[in-house]
Amino acid sequence: MLEVVYADSKDPFQEHYDASKGKTYAEVEPDTDYFIRVTNHGAGEVIMDYTVDGKSLGFHTFLTGSGRSSYYGLFHRENGRSHNTALRFNKLFRAKRNKAPDGEYEGNWTGCIEVDVREYIPLEGQKVVQDLASNWTSNSEQILAGLDLSSNKKACNSTEGKVKSYSEAQSRFRQNYKKGSKLATLQLHYCSTVGLFAAGILKRPPKPDVSQIRSTIHTNAGDADNDEEDISPKRRRVSPDGNVQISKVTRTETYEVLDLTNGDDDNDANI
Repeated sequence: MLEVVYADSKDPFQEHYDASKGKTYAEVEPDTDYFIRVTNHGAGEVIMDYTVDGKSLGFHTFLTGSGRSSYYGLFHRENGRSHNTALRFNKLFRAKRNKAPDGEYEGNWTGCIEVDVREYIPLEGQKVVQDLASNWTSNSEQILAGLDLSSNKKACNSTEGKVKSYSEAQSRFRQNYKKGSKLATLQLHYCSTVGLFAAGILKRPPKPDVSQIRSTIHTNAGDADNDEEDISPKRRRVSPDGNVQISKVTRTETYEVLDLTNGDDDNDANI
């Protein structure tokens, strides 16, 4: 099984299968470091060769079976110690429909990772494990040379990342072996969300109905006028029979005037 995973968390990117093309596409995030994760669900050990965007990573690896997984990027080994430098999803310039490096026409160019899986055949004796450094480089210029940059569709490829993953020191010797017949070729395409929309892999979300939005706003505005709180003052009146009547005052304000001309002097002094 072949996947691309976030370099820091090792969580896989979401994948989408296009039945019409028989291909799987990873929905990736530009400017994000990633590793290639391979899992061997078979019973025996296999040898794997890696290609990213049409260029070999320059090394092969071994992987035993029964569900074991390994993570790879740009491999480097020196004096028995090794590490992998992550790859990075790179957003290219805008590109319209054109012939992609893999020979297929797509809505825009999507990157591609391939892993050739071959039979591992052990031989007698041992061999010295040599130092190794991947000489892979991004082919951005080659891709851009084949793209028309005048339209509004985006292309995506891989470049060298920054995150590194270190391995424990290993023996300088391993058993002799040779590559057997090819067992399978694993392939995974990748692109940004916008690129997958352009290529027709993902369906674009429906556009909002502007007329419906305007109607909703108008209706809400009308409801707000009707729901206005009634804050009109109330007037209290006492009838001759002693009953109290309350009526709403619309525009008239009533003031009560106290006559103090006949008031008591003592009461005035106590005010």
